[in-house]
Amino acid sequence: FTDYYSGDNYKVLCNTDPLVPIGNSAETICMVAWKRHGIERYSMYKKGSFLSLNVAAGATKLNVSCFDYNMAGNSNNDFNNGDNMIIWGKNLSGMDVSEEKQISNIMITISDLGVSYEIILTSPLTNSFQKYSGIRPTSDDDVYAFNENELFLLNAYGKSSCGEEGGVFVEYEYLSDNPTILPSADFNCISLPYNQGGFAFVEQNNWNQYKAFQEY
Repeated sequence: FTDYYSGDNYKVLCNTDPLVPIGNSAETICMVAWKRHGIERYSMYKKGSFLSLNVAAGATKLNVSCFDYNMAGNSNNDFNNGDNMIIWGKNLSGMDVSEEKQISNIMITISDLGVSYEIILTSPLTNSFQKYSGIRPTSDDDVYAFNENELFLLNAYGKSSCGEEGGVFVEYEYLSDNPTILPSADFNCISLPYNQGGFAFVEQNNWNQYKAFQEY
């Protein structure tokens, strides 16, 4: 009935005799057009981040997107000096690669241009890695549990998708669970070390990075 709108009401009138007035034709009950959204589920690591720049084999410095970091040695940090971390993604030739490295130092710089995050490794990389390759602590592979009630999918189209309370007749169908686990992507950085023990709260607008990350 429609290739665009959902929630529209329709009745189908039918008659095999073209001479019979349309009002005398048989008709269906009222039918409502629905939309069906297919959902492919991905898991995401709770801790970690991803590279914000390409990095060549042999490098010992990683430029990364923001991650949770309050002060050196904090147990709630995603990374600390001395931690082992896993880097995985595509190399500069487009091949899947991964390796484990140890962190020597974490450098966070606050400037007029924003906040930059750098991780210094204790040894050079064996592989190259493309921008948006993931990083995570070796010791923490916990992922977020997928709960459709927490995704606000139904709330985005009304509390009830069947047309009540503003619903717009949208049905969700779970197509598959993708085995790929995405790197953590927290684009609102929390408190950062500043002036030897003080803290600065920094909000970052990384929409372009987020869009490119989604496309990747």
